[in-house]
Amino acid sequence: MATSSALAGDKTIHAPDERASTFTAIQSSSNLSTLKASSTMANSNEVHGTSSELLFPKIGMAFKSEEDAYEFYNEYADQCAAMAKAIDKVFPGTKHRLCLWHIYQNAAKHLSHVISNHPRFLADFKRVVYLENSVAYFEKKWQELLITYDLVENSWIQTLYGLREKWAAVYRNDSFSADMTSTQRSEGMNNVFKKQFRKKLCLSELVVEYEKCAASLRENELDADFKSRKSKLVPFVRNLPMLKTTAESYTRRIYTDFEEEFKQQHLVKCEIVSTVGTVRTYKVMAMQFEDDALVTFNHENVTISCSCRKYESKGLLCKHALRVFNINEVITLPSQYILHRWT
Repeated sequence: MATSSALAGDKTIHAPDERASTFTAIQSSSNLSTLKASSTMANSNEVHGTSSELLFPKIGMAFKSEEDAYEFYNEYADQCAAMAKAIDKVFPGTKHRLCLWHIYQNAAKHLSHVISNHPRFLADFKRVVYLENSVAYFEKKWQELLITYDLVENSWIQTLYGLREKWAAVYRNDSFSADMTSTQRSEGMNNVFKKQFRKKLCLSELVVEYEKCAASLRENELDADFKSRKSKLVPFVRNLPMLKTTAESYTRRIYTDFEEEFKQQHLVKCEIVSTVGTVRTYKVMAMQFEDDALVTFNHENVTISCSCRKYESKGLLCKHALRVFNINEVITLPSQYILHRWT
């Protein structure tokens, strides 16, 4: 069950692990009772400033109208502080994030006066949200955004900023998320079913339509697997060893993302900062805008790490690391940087 609040929907991401994936705040009825008990212990004063009883969804709940359901949905999700405590207790070692899609939806609602007067605001807002350079750079650009659009005193923006560690891209790179920034798994399925189903279906028709939809999704997945395994990708530079090996290893979708990072490396320059034994540290800079990163490379065991932490959070090496590989004549991608989940 995905949630959306006055700020955003909740989602939970497991600690850095190759098998990590996105979870919704409540996964099943078996966890529901545990979450309820944990949330009851949480201090509800932090959420609404009162000691009112927390709301919890139950299997089989019915509402008089769609508006009633939506109201409950938002009131339940608005208990973000209590939910965060419950999630920390029930799913220890996880990272509690907010859904960016819901943040954008609520930004359009709470900042409609800004959007109507400044058509470029949402684009600028998204650009800042996705900044991954450094916390200091994010803070600088966030303040510039508020000053530009006169939002320094806006209460919704202030509340959102207070939760920045749960939604800003620069804070999410300390755990593996497979580049998921929203409750896209549940929302994606909701969207598929909305397109396929009519509003008035009897139970037997619903089951039949559901099976048809599920069969279609499975067929699409099998088709994608077949194309990845049985047909060869053509790299944009055919005989380049690094592109050739990754095209043979990655799925089509992941290879496309890797190839884009590979191209982007040619838009950055780097200079060596220090050398200690076999370890070299480079400063990698974009040519057209501020996008500095520090890359550490050990040429003895061919290991590399970047301050942007793209590999740690998404499982793909970044343009900064690929640039350093390039200048050190590492022509094939070391096998330890090809995650099995992407093959």
